[in-house]
Amino acid sequence: MLLIYFLLFTIYYLLFTIYFLLFTIYYLLFTIYYLLFTIYYLLYTICYMLCVSALNSSYY
Repeated sequence: MLLIYFLLFTIYYLLFTIYFLLFTIYYLLFTIYYLLFTIYYLLYTICYMLCVSALNSSYY
């Protein structure tokens, strides 16, 4: 009986560890994607500002 409980606990612990690892990997990927999106957005904003200022200066 005790052996069965021990096996169940071990399986449960392994599953929990796998889920935790998957969650950590998913969280890291989400963080990387968020950082890349932020960098892309900043670059897009800078380019847009430069283009607008270049167009405005060409009019005068």
